[in-house]
Amino acid sequence: PYLSLAGSARVPSVLEIWTDQMLIERRRIPPGPFRVDDLPAYTGAGEMRAVVRDGGGAPRVISQPFYSDPSLLAPGLSDWSLEYGYQRRDAFSADDRYDREPFAVFSGRRGVSDQLTLGLRGEHFGTLSMAAANAHLRLWRLGTVEVGGGVSRSDGARRGSASVLGFSRRSRFFSAGVRQIHTSRGFAELGYESPGSAPALQRQINLGLTLGHGASLSLGRIRRTYYQDRADQIFDTAGLTLSLPGSGALLMSVFRARSPVADTLYSLAFILPLGHRSNVSASAGGPHLQNRLLSWQTNPPAGPGVGVRASTGTLFGEPAQEGSVIAQNQDVSFQLYGRQRGDQSSGYAELRGALVANREGVFPSRSRPGGYAVVDAGAPGVRVFSANHLMGRTGKNGTLVVAGLLPYQANPLRLAPEDLPLNASVASDGHSVIPAAHQALAVRFPVSYARYISGHLTRTDGTPVPAGARADLTAGRSTVIGHGGLLHERLGPAGPLAGTVRWAGGGQCRFAIRPSQRRHYPVDLGEIPCR
Repeated sequence: PYLSLAGSARVPSVLEIWTDQMLIERRRIPPGPFRVDDLPAYTGAGEMRAVVRDGGGAPRVISQPFYSDPSLLAPGLSDWSLEYGYQRRDAFSADDRYDREPFAVFSGRRGVSDQLTLGLRGEHFGTLSMAAANAHLRLWRLGTVEVGGGVSRSDGARRGSASVLGFSRRSRFFSAGVRQIHTSRGFAELGYESPGSAPALQRQINLGLTLGHGASLSLGRIRRTYYQDRADQIFDTAGLTLSLPGSGALLMSVFRARSPVADTLYSLAFILPLGHRSNVSASAGGPHLQNRLLSWQTNPPAGPGVGVRASTGTLFGEPAQEGSVIAQNQDVSFQLYGRQRGDQSSGYAELRGALVANREGVFPSRSRPGGYAVVDAGAPGVRVFSANHLMGRTGKNGTLVVAGLLPYQANPLRLAPEDLPLNASVASDGHSVIPAAHQALAVRFPVSYARYISGHLTRTDGTPVPAGARADLTAGRSTVIGHGGLLHERLGPAGPLAGTVRWAGGGQCRFAIRPSQRRHYPVDLGEIPCR
């Protein structure tokens, strides 16, 4: 759910909204009560402060605590997906294959209130059918509780059930969570199609701490107990991240399997940034840190551009190299990948795109997670920016699809007014949108065109109006007629352009021009009757 904040101002003031020491919005407000809705939701517990500054600069602070969780949706907001396909079996073995029978999965969530979100899930595969429901409930600022259950039917009549119970608490300096899933002996679902193969009990515990000075620690444990003649599984994890100002980041982790077979894996990595999009990294992993890689990569930009990644090292005692190139424009992205390990080589090429549909029509776009915006800049070839990143130029119809917007957060969009035609102007070159996940919003910038016309005023006898004649226009303006009766004038936003022309000797005539709806101006109208 979005955050909101309310208060009042005695005189015209400037409102600043801060969340955990970060300025997220600044605006001018009139005297009287105010309310700001749809503020970006930050995960976990925090404090939001509104600073109201009057004309004398004196601040007045309004504080409001909040708690937000990504498992919650705003009231009335829905999120759903429908999947259909074939399961892949033994993907990393010589017996790699796909099932002969397809599967189908539906999952959806809906926000009932700021505190409650309900969810449903259904699965079907062969003789297996499963249905489940869950609820996420926010307990004030304490955290979020998850409660759910499901039933299954397989092999014609075999029935089973499952339940889930969890709690999570997130904050800036401390996070913790526990989640437990219990299944009956007859329960089955995708991934555990055989009744009794799913863990009878799975318990997961995690803990996160921010230690200060760029250091953070994470701890976790997973334990699985099975019905069948299968040993329990216990896994412990620990991770430490050290951010070194101006020198990169050091990541260390340990994964230890305590049951059924004791084993320990270590991971160590150092990442050094090289500018805005590039970095080099050195990593080592395995029981004795024997797997070592040196990598360099340049990420593709948010808009059109190219990204490159290359790595070399040793994996399981064999030399290994891999590389990839990603080239993208505003409509599609193309990736070429290659890998060599020992005497084995592999690779692939991938072309990806998407079609975005809303009430404005259907538009091609790159496929990226998040939301979309169909931007109408009123003219072709206009650059469009998102969060100051160039996303591309508008096409012949003056539109551009901006992909990859952050869902449920304010995304600033901006166009380059200098790219507009000389007879065009825009009231505001900035706009902020808050899309849902996979939602396509229409954003129309207020572009207006100065419509200039020219023509030659001609009297009833076919002769041009004398040069130097004065034309008094209905809009309250006046102009001077040029040689050959030349009139050059700007049309108003609506209605015809009319006027009375007077010249020496007492002569006069009237003319009227009805504007066209065409956008490509100036227009030469030729002879314009003046009666």
